Amino acid sequence: MSWAGSWDLAHGVTSPSTDKVLLKQTVMRAATSVALLADSTKWGIVERFNVTPLGGLDTIVTDDGLPPAVVDRIAEEGPSVLQAS
Repeated sequence: MSWAGSWDLAHGVTSPSTDKVLLKQTVMRAATSVALLADSTKWGIVERFNVTPLGGLDTIVTDDGLPPAVVDRIAEEGPSVLQAS
């Protein structure tokens, strides 16, 4: 599981810190399944360093603040999207 400071379709999951990127990528390589936990307020923000494209995730858990068209587009990239209300 990874917590994100920022995420979007074009850049995937990004981080302001290379230390966090290295840690997250190491954990992701060791995992059998990768989930992102990020609320919709982090959507559309891009930080300096790339962690992974959204297609590198198995599941995204977020709130219900994203428009349905965005949720559909994310799902097209590969991960299932679970929205909490």
